[in-house]
Amino acid sequence: MAAVAEVAGIAGDIAMEYYGTNPATRTKSDGSPVSVADTTAEQAAREWIESHFPEDGIIGEELPSVRQNAARRWIIDPIDGPTLFFSRSRSGERWSRLPKGTA
Repeated sequence: MAAVAEVAGIAGDIAMEYYGTNPATRTKSDGSPVSVADTTAEQAAREWIESHFPEDGIIGEELPSVRQNAARRWIIDPIDGPTLFFSRSRSGERWSRLPKGTA
């Protein structure tokens, strides 16, 4: 759990730099918004995971998945509810690391 807390802290610090602001945003193919805060936070998390757990898979909300069939996978959704987050409503980040066969 220490690893999850560390990577969440890194990505969370980046996300909080954008809290209550109006960062550059685009619309994804499913019609939902994604901002530079989302992608920057996810990229930082991915870099940390790659450097500490290079065999683990990463399934992210904003960037392409890697090693989806790995024995362990990280599921990343950097900013859940970006519209609320940027308007300063409470929102959360979700992090998990799942053993193969549980997701």
